Amino acid sequence: MAVTAFINCFAEFVVLFFSLYLTQVLGYSVAKAGIMVALLELVHIPGSLVGGKLADRLGRKKVMFFSQSSMGICYLACGWFLRWEYAPFLIILGKFFDGITDPAREALETDITRPEQRQAAFSMIYQSFNMAFAIGPLFAGLLYNSHPRLLFLGSGVMQLVVVVIVAVKVKESLPSQEMVEKSKTGGERAGDGSTLNVLASRPQLLWFSLGVAFCAFSYRQVTFSLPLQVTSLFGTGGTNLYSTIISLNSVLVVFCNPVMLKVSRKHAIVSNLVVASLLYALSFTLFGFSTVVWQFYALTIGYTTGELLMNNNDRAYRFANTPINYRGRFSAVLKLFQSSGRMAGPLIGGFVIVRSSFQWLWVATGITAFIGMLCFARLASYEGKKPVLCSFCSENKKRV
Repeated sequence: MAVTAFINCFAEFVVLFFSLYLTQVLGYSVAKAGIMVALLELVHIPGSLVGGKLADRLGRKKVMFFSQSSMGICYLACGWFLRWEYAPFLIILGKFFDGITDPAREALETDITRPEQRQAAFSMIYQSFNMAFAIGPLFAGLLYNSHPRLLFLGSGVMQLVVVVIVAVKVKESLPSQEMVEKSKTGGERAGDGSTLNVLASRPQLLWFSLGVAFCAFSYRQVTFSLPLQVTSLFGTGGTNLYSTIISLNSVLVVFCNPVMLKVSRKHAIVSNLVVASLLYALSFTLFGFSTVVWQFYALTIGYTTGELLMNNNDRAYRFANTPINYRGRFSAVLKLFQSSGRMAGPLIGGFVIVRSSFQWLWVATGITAFIGMLCFARLASYEGKKPVLCSFCSENKKRV
């Protein structure tokens, strides 16, 4: 699954160049291209909801095979009809199928791992994504300039390769009725009734999802507000500074993730989430008071450390408290909180910048991350202990 995650993320470079394809190849205006890019993100949400339900009803592999094959075919067709005026809608349709694929993939990854393995397993998959993201855009940039058609055709072929690997190497993992009946205790105990009723019976997941939403809103400012801030401070040099900031983040993620995984496995998952959101709050607040280049680099190290802790623990907590027979649906529903935070980031961030200043924006961003930390701290009451920060620094080996 880690290998397929690498190939899948590498193949998704089509999305990165979608706006350039619209404006440079098809001659779209910037405004019209913006609407199409927004539509590209929007269709992923209903796709995810459909995929979550199908994955729990029909099976993880079946859904993943159908949806990812369909996505690959859409990308191949777009490459073949590259200059057709309706070709962009093939990519948008492919993104809808990608939405169907995601909850099925996550449920499959969870089914085939035991709770005590998930921090390491999800960390390895996260590492695969980041390695692909580090080299995929470079390769795609060269290919787009010389052979744009191959960009889409190659992406479609790689999506189909992923389907073949999963079909051959991974067994269907949909829990049987016997497994569902046996899992009546613990955080992953089976549930009955509608998705909303089952979710309401697990308030810890609601607090967790709120924390993720607030932190997603805060992190979104890195890609929206930070480039605007550094260019306003340093002019044309700000573009190079922002590029090196993102590169530093990618390098730290790739090389420091094993170290952070080793550290986080020594402590409770809830404590790791609290520390991660606290690092977000401190780093993002201080961005508002930064005026020197080295300060931006130092704070990048700070928020990247939080990012590593967050990504090594959030999925592990989510699925440790998700009913075994609702993994697909819960994956889709709970991700709506994260998507909401990401979508709200540019909207609210732009409003604050226009009405006030970057400094006030980053202070508000830090406060938002701090609220996320309080939501994660609330999870401790459901575990029967307090995730105080000193526990993170202790020798306690217990895990949530």
